[in-house]
Parts: sequence; C-alpha cells; structure tokens
Amino acid sequence: MIKMTALIKGVSESFDVLPLKKVNETFYSFEYFSQPDESIILEPRLQEGSNLLFYPKTKEFTIEDECVLDIKFEAKSGLIITGNVVPPTEGVNIKIKD
Repeated sequence: MIKMTALIKGVSESFDVLPLKKVNETFYSFEYFSQPDESIILEPRLQEGSNLLFYPKTKEFTIEDECVLDIKFEAKSGLIITGNVVPPTEGVNIKIKD
C-alpha cells in the first residue's frame, strides 16, 4: 500500500496522509489543498516489506497563486537491507552478492 504524506515545512508535527486514486497499473493521482505561499514537502511511503523505492525520496515546493501540476515520483523495484557489524569496527566494507 502506498501513502503520500504532505508535510508543511517548518511545522514538523503537521502532516497529512493524502488519499491516492489509482488511475492505472503504474499511475496514481492525489489532491492536496493548501494556503497560498505555503511550503510543502511530499513524501511517498510504503507499507513495510515492500520492494519499491521512490526517486526522489521527497519533493519540496511552494504553493503560489495557481495549482501545482505535474509533480512526479518514479518508483523502481529495489531491496532494502538492514543490519550492523558487531562489534562496531572502522573501515569495514560490506559486499552484497547474489
């Protein structure tokens, strides 16, 4: 499940989860209404365990007098790997192989 969040810049606790409308298999649309001159940061988020990565991770823009159209994120299939080195060691290179 994909969620689009809108964060009002400078107000870290104020964000909205925007409903997405599926247009086709690869395209979703959303609407967000804001005040003029409001700076917004958009960030797509996925349900944990998903293998999609978004580029860019966020987009920042300022709403002026008119609607902002054509805000796009590209999603690519990827793999998120988490872990750590125990004990913590400087200069470690980690290689991932098939």
